[in-house]
Amino acid sequence: MRYLKLTPLDTLFFRDGSPFTAGETGQMEVRGVFPPSPTTVVGALRATFARGLGWTHRAWDADIIAKLGNSDDLGPLRFAGPYLTRNDQPLFPAPLHLLRATGKDGEPDTLTFLEPGVELTTDLGPARLLEPRNRDVKGFKPLEDAYLTLAGIQAVLNDALPDSSEIVDAKALWGSEARTGIHRDDDSRTTKEDALYQTAH
Repeated sequence: MRYLKLTPLDTLFFRDGSPFTAGETGQMEVRGVFPPSPTTVVGALRATFARGLGWTHRAWDADIIAKLGNSDDLGPLRFAGPYLTRNDQPLFPAPLHLLRATGKDGEPDTLTFLEPGVELTTDLGPARLLEPRNRDVKGFKPLEDAYLTLAGIQAVLNDALPDSSEIVDAKALWGSEARTGIHRDDDSRTTKEDALYQTAH
């Protein structure tokens, strides 16, 4: 298997499903998603490989399809990831059953797992509530926008709590930057009404 490290030279913007139509009223900032989906990264890599094989903007010829596949099939290619890294070490999204309560007055954070709790009878039959394993501490929340190091995810997979040093919050990895732009006619070098847009890279 070959590993490819992608390092941006500028800010990144990967669209989500939000409307991005010029002139729509009430449209505020369009936020991107990060990290990008696997299909986005695979598409960018295949386009780069195709350019290396001489492709410009025409349909792929049989030689390129034989090496890179087509729109329905990756051909001989196989991909895994993408994975975020920090200092060349992989990071993994924190699983939702891992909870954190923020420590007060400089105390360390407390971690616990969700586990099945009280059994209930519902319209659909018996069910169990999910409750924190550590019920002595209040204020537990899932680790949204957080990642675990390799040692951290290995601990969780072995039903052990990771050390707090193995948790990396997304805000420590990247930030959001607002960009405002305006659509301009290339020939007349002028713009018109409803041409402003704003994105968050």
